[in-house]
Formats: sequence, C-alpha cells, structure tokens
Amino acid sequence: MTTQALETLQELRDSGRLGFEELWELAQRWVETLDSKQTGRAYREAVRQWLAWCQMIRGIDSTRAIFLDASAYNIHMRDAPTVLNRRTGELRPMADSSRKARLGALSSWCGYLMTLDLMENNPFDPRALKRPKVDQDESPTVGLSAAEAAAMMHTAQRDRGGQRMRTAALIGFLLTGGPRVSEATLAPLEAYSFHQGHRVIRVLGKGNKHRSIPTGADVERDIDAYLDDRAAKAGCSVAELDGILFPTRTGEPMTQAAVWELVQRIAKAAGVRAFDQISPHSCRHTAITVALDFADMGKVQEMAGHANSRTTKRYDQKKQRVGQSPVYDIARAYQKAAPLGDEQD
Repeated sequence: MTTQALETLQELRDSGRLGFEELWELAQRWVETLDSKQTGRAYREAVRQWLAWCQMIRGIDSTRAIFLDASAYNIHMRDAPTVLNRRTGELRPMADSSRKARLGALSSWCGYLMTLDLMENNPFDPRALKRPKVDQDESPTVGLSAAEAAAMMHTAQRDRGGQRMRTAALIGFLLTGGPRVSEATLAPLEAYSFHQGHRVIRVLGKGNKHRSIPTGADVERDIDAYLDDRAAKAGCSVAELDGILFPTRTGEPMTQAAVWELVQRIAKAAGVRAFDQISPHSCRHTAITVALDFADMGKVQEMAGHANSRTTKRYDQKKQRVGQSPVYDIARAYQKAAPLGDEQD
C-alpha cells in the first residue's frame, strides 16, 4: 500500500466516511499477504460478515468498535441461526470451534488496522474477550467404519452419470489419502506424479506446506481411467491435458458444497446409515483413524499434514469405539444371570 493510499484511508476514518467498500478492499489486500490461502479465505469471510454486521445491524463504523460491540457480535454468532444445517435444511447457530476461529481472525484483522493507525484499540483482544473452550482432544466429526468406507468406494466405482469416473477417483482419494477437501479440489494436474517410485498427489496444505500423498493401487487405477476418459473426450493425450486434477465441466475447481453433496449421495447409495451426517471431512477423519490402527503416530501425522501431533491424536478413536464398550459385556452378563423361564407379562 502506498503512503498516499494509507493517508487517504486515515483521512476518511477521521472524517467518519470510511465505509464498507474501502475496508473490504483493504481486507482483500490484507488476506493476500497471509501465508496460507485456506486461512486467507476463512479470514476474508470473517471480515466480510463483521463489516456487514457493524454497518447493517449495529449501525457503527467498524474501526471505532469497542469491546461492547465485539461482545455483542460474539453473542450474535453464538445464538443467531446463521449456519445452514445440511442434514435438516435449517439454520443453526455457529459451532463453538468455528466461533473461536472467527474471533481469532477478527482479532488479527483489528490488529492489522491498528498498525495502519486506522483503529485505536483491538476489541477482539483475547485478554478481554474470552473465546469459547473447545475440546482439543476429541473430534466431533462423524466417521465411517472401514466396511462403510469400502462400500462407498465400491459404490463410487459403479456410479452413473457423465462424471462417474471422476467420482470414483475423487472418493477413493478422499477415503484413502485423507486430504483436506481444498487440498484435493485445488490440486493441479501435474500434482499427480511419481515420487520415489510411487504414484502420489502432491497437495498444498496449511501454511503453504506441500506433501506427497500416495494413491495406492486401486485409486491409481481409478485416476488413470478417469484421465484417459477425460483426454479422449478432449481429443488429446493425457500428457496434453492441463488445469486441475478434479475439475468441473467448465474447468473450475469443485466447490466444497458440491463435494459435500457428492459424498452424502455416495454414502446414501452405499447404505451408510448416518449418510446425512457424513461430510468430506468424514472421509479425512476415517482415513486418519484407520491409519492409526496400522502406523505409528508420526507417520500418520505426516500423511495428514498436521503441524502438531495432538491434532492427529484427536482422530484416535480407540477409546471411543462404542462397539467395544463394556456396556455390551454388562448386558450379556445380565442375560446369563437372568432366571430361566422368567417371563414378563
């Protein structure tokens, strides 16, 4: 940002004419400076909703917001039905984990404005505005059993429609490689390559860190078949294809909503009982959980792209497996101890 542009913003702020459009343009520039594109998208949406709320609901200049305004917005996020429940089609309040991330984003935004002398205080300073407590050792995501995951892959391979081959390749990669949905949907074609003699997809994760995820024989076969079909339709060789690995018909990346709908459709067709609670993150959750049965924590952490092993441990559900609960042993003991011929009227 030039000195002149900054002085213009400061003059607008001092005169009370610094509005949504100027701040939104500034926010767009700010998120481009962040290391992670994924973080940038989340921060951009956080700032957009905050600016809109200040202008339309609170009726204030967001650069003059104080602790009471930030506190009111926190309560709004906690209580107002603003998030679509994909299972029921109804709106619900924001989850505590999302609200905590949103407050962190807004604290960073206000801190940035303070460095530009566009804001005097940070109303989202965590020392004053307490953030919700979130259990760091447990993941609330609904996962799949290995049998359910296998059934989904089998169903995806037999899917119908013009994108059936992409469906088989993408579902297989999500369930075996455990990438974040954005890592899969934004991977370029050249990311599908060889590394140390293995077929891999090189993804860009959080913190702009790359990692190579092996595909495995079945997924490799599905991806190769998909690319052969895609090349045939385009009238070229696979080597001549360009763009991203799993594009839409227009060549654009699939949206997270589209992947969500695809995953739920395949889960339902595969007979997954909780299909309406399954999400793309359920696929990642499942891959990591199953991996922890066979590999040590360090290897799974590397596969998942987690910066901290504690994050990986959240997916270790050995202690949560309801099928192995002592409740069933108790019930069997009671059955054995019940008097013979005892009948209830």
